[in-house]
Amino acid sequence: MLVVNYGKVLADYELIELLLTYAIPRVDTKPTAKALLKQFKTIFYVLQQPYERLLMIKGIGPETATYISLIQACLTRAMEETVEHRETVSGPEDK
Repeated sequence: MLVVNYGKVLADYELIELLLTYAIPRVDTKPTAKALLKQFKTIFYVLQQPYERLLMIKGIGPETATYISLIQACLTRAMEETVEHRETVSGPEDK
């Protein structure tokens, strides 16, 4: 099985483009990925957009907006879980 760390080898628009290919198969998603980054500046802000704002981007339909929103929900849940299970330090003696 080939394991690739995509974050190290792909540009931001290429990461978004790859994600979009799962929601919009058999379509060149590069223009849509670049439009998302042009409008929202970073991957973080692309994933933070509400459903309605995503629909304003050419090439983003209801299914794709739902898909991007689902990715954000998964990331949020994963981060919440990480924070909940993190050891806390309440004083200098807790090193």
